[in-house]
Amino acid sequence: MLIESALGIVALIAVGMVFDKYTGGAFGGPPAAFAAGIALMAVCAWLGQAGKNNKMFYVPMVFMLAATLCSLLITVKNKIVIIGAGQALWGDWFQLIFAAAMAILALFLVAEGIQTFKKQKLSKASA
Repeated sequence: MLIESALGIVALIAVGMVFDKYTGGAFGGPPAAFAAGIALMAVCAWLGQAGKNNKMFYVPMVFMLAATLCSLLITVKNKIVIIGAGQALWGDWFQLIFAAAMAILALFLVAEGIQTFKKQKLSKASA
């Protein structure tokens, strides 16, 4: 289980690095920050499942995910303004679709993380 978790974290970081390489200049780096937030969430969930103290990951995890989500929502708003003004190029449309999809994905992952942490808290309280 430890090896699978470590491989999952490495895979998430690698995906974040690839996204950052190809879109980092256009988006200001949210994909890498998103991957870091998800990696922190994965480590936090894994430690909680193993019965270890995972409280030290909550603040950085929430910060990374909140900063990424805010950045993505600002990008979506700015691209909608540019498209509405009729000054959009193909890259603006691509960035709008990509940023909106990532924001929606981030919200789903945050909801999944919250459910996981609630289940861990309930199982710890009943034990």
